[in-house]
Amino acid sequence: MDTSMSPVLDALLDDLGLQKISDAAAFALGNPFWIVDMNSNYMVQVSGNTNNTRLLTESRQGYVLDDTMLFVQKYRIREQSNAMDTSFTFPSIVDGFQVLTRPIRIGSVIVAYISAIDEHHPFGPDDPEKMDTIARIVSTELSKDSFYRNNKEMQYSYFLQDLLEHHFRHDDMKKRLRTIGYETKEYFYLLTVELASIESRKLVLHTIQEQIKFILTNCIYCLYENHSVFLITTEKELTSQEPPYIRLKRFFAESSLKAAISDSFRDIVLVPRHYKKTLDSLRLGQQSMPGEVLYRYSALASYHALEILDGIISYTDFCNGAIAKLICYDQKHRKELTRTLYCYLECNCQTVPAANALALHSNTMRQRLSKILEITGCDLKNGHQCFDLMMGLKMYYAGANSHSQSNGS
Repeated sequence: MDTSMSPVLDALLDDLGLQKISDAAAFALGNPFWIVDMNSNYMVQVSGNTNNTRLLTESRQGYVLDDTMLFVQKYRIREQSNAMDTSFTFPSIVDGFQVLTRPIRIGSVIVAYISAIDEHHPFGPDDPEKMDTIARIVSTELSKDSFYRNNKEMQYSYFLQDLLEHHFRHDDMKKRLRTIGYETKEYFYLLTVELASIESRKLVLHTIQEQIKFILTNCIYCLYENHSVFLITTEKELTSQEPPYIRLKRFFAESSLKAAISDSFRDIVLVPRHYKKTLDSLRLGQQSMPGEVLYRYSALASYHALEILDGIISYTDFCNGAIAKLICYDQKHRKELTRTLYCYLECNCQTVPAANALALHSNTMRQRLSKILEITGCDLKNGHQCFDLMMGLKMYYAGANSHSQSNGS
């Protein structure tokens, strides 16, 4: 075997996967190289340096462009290649270049095609033989039982990266989803796992991915900007009381990891917006609720609003007169009526759950509520008043925490 083929064979023997084999093949040929399946879907990202916008576009979207398909059909390129069952050269759809292609067989069945384009230098007399060797190596890789799972995950990863980076139009979405075979449900969620503190990244990252896939069965993931990002799709909304959510929290706690999950959304093109929200949730959550492991933006929206408005207004502007009276009373008499009201509202104005949360006897809770009503004159049966009070309290505590941290630093 030509010694230039050694890196290609090494990629196979070291079980590095199809993409690494493709990269090594491009290096050995000195020209861009790619692999497509029988449905004209890219099985790898195009390997080697290329300025060919057609190749880059096709590789990025995961399938051959329609006019390329028509070109291949018109000149019966696949039929000629199959009949020869060896490397076959034909003029590229891009003027001035030649493409070297070859079918890949597993046994007697053609399963894919490998191709290279002479973008950097003309094909030499040894290149067809090199392509034959590469074809045997690729065939061996495709024969592995684990390949199809790994290849699908690779395509899922590219798809999610493209979503995060706005790399295709909305009208391409359905075709791309069909191409990668990902079935979407009613709701989407984005889960972002912080990886900055992880050592032995490769082994640990694989373990994290496998565990989360086991908990959230219908998800795809990618590594993006020092985070592991998961796109989840479900038939019903994923609340904090659902078993998968509880298992996720337990896993992150036991693994000493921090993560943020978005609220539900129904349009997949909103992935970048919700990714940004998960990043905000990770940052704000670790500042304001360091004991938590799984953050949700809806629980941190008041902190974010306060951060955005910092220097423009004071958090006390959000505290209506009722809350200001409670704060003043607590400071003067060393009581906890403000916290009691917050807990009561958080428990949907239910006395017993609020008493349990505060470790109070229910009678003590009723006495505190009576005092709160006396001081504030509020009607806690009025939904509008309860909303205003809760919003003000959230802003108050967010501001108090922020002020405390700035003093501590």
